[in-house]
Amino acid sequence: MEPFWRGDVMRDESCLFVQRGDGLPTSRLLLPSRDILAVTDASGETRYTEGDDWVLGDDEQSLTLPEGSGIPHLAETALYPPLSLQGAIPYRVGGDRWLLFSEDVFFAEQQVRVTYQHGGWAGPVPANPGLRRTLDRLEDGALTMVLFGDSISAGANATQMFGVPPNLPPYGSLVAERLRQAYGAEVAYANLSVGGMDSAWGLRQIEAAVKLDPDLVILAWGMNDSSGGRSVEDFVANVRGQMDAVLHARPECDIVLVATMWGNPEWALARPDLYPVYRDALAELVAPGVALADMTTLWGWMLQRKRFVDVTGNGVNHPNDFGHGMYADTVMAAIVGTHEV
Repeated sequence: MEPFWRGDVMRDESCLFVQRGDGLPTSRLLLPSRDILAVTDASGETRYTEGDDWVLGDDEQSLTLPEGSGIPHLAETALYPPLSLQGAIPYRVGGDRWLLFSEDVFFAEQQVRVTYQHGGWAGPVPANPGLRRTLDRLEDGALTMVLFGDSISAGANATQMFGVPPNLPPYGSLVAERLRQAYGAEVAYANLSVGGMDSAWGLRQIEAAVKLDPDLVILAWGMNDSSGGRSVEDFVANVRGQMDAVLHARPECDIVLVATMWGNPEWALARPDLYPVYRDALAELVAPGVALADMTTLWGWMLQRKRFVDVTGNGVNHPNDFGHGMYADTVMAAIVGTHEV
């Protein structure tokens, strides 16, 4: 329940160890660690031992696997497989190698979870006052919430979608459950998100959300729009059209706009040039009753400190459990306010 920016403990940060050449496999934490409390496999069922399985570097952020470690790792060459390998995807910027890609639990099984004490969150913190009408409804005991977006919002690569431990729900379900627990309210939650779709499809299908008479609508587009090269003008027009349709039918409905995570920067369809532009355009739509959940800034900051394979569920454009948790914290802050989460 505690968001990533509060307190001095980072819980279950995901790491994937990569071996470059003949060197030892390494990974890296987001923050310097004062004390590592636990290193486990992705399920949380296997606990790894300091010294035998992992070693923390003098910088208090780098982790290394000694010889004989029980922690899984991948050779760096495995991240760029040949076309013949099942699971390769034919997109890599600046080369003829392919990217490792998997829509099942492969990446989760290679990643470990690290819980550690640190000196304080050093990254971006959401700055949201909260949505007053939504808070009033929660305090009155009932809220109808609709999530509408692409495969990320549909729950892609959260372990619950595969029925494997630790069975973490996708971020939308996490948000709904947190609201129930925090306010003791009945939260009716519907997820209309569909993998592979973009904001243009969302505009055509927005009536499905309107028909549910929502009190709160979360619109989460951008990954597939950017991969398709949609202009910021068209992207904003599509999102604005969805907002207008919702507010025309439900003038008292609140809206959260989610600025997307980054795709793998090495993926040829990734658009690092568009993600921040989309985010800035969504920020211009913020108004009373409309909040921004800025995953773009957070994900960009994380990629300056960790490899994309540390935090992905599929290697290309989906979060893993840790990423879904980051999404949930950021969306919660947009709904209830940064300081109330």
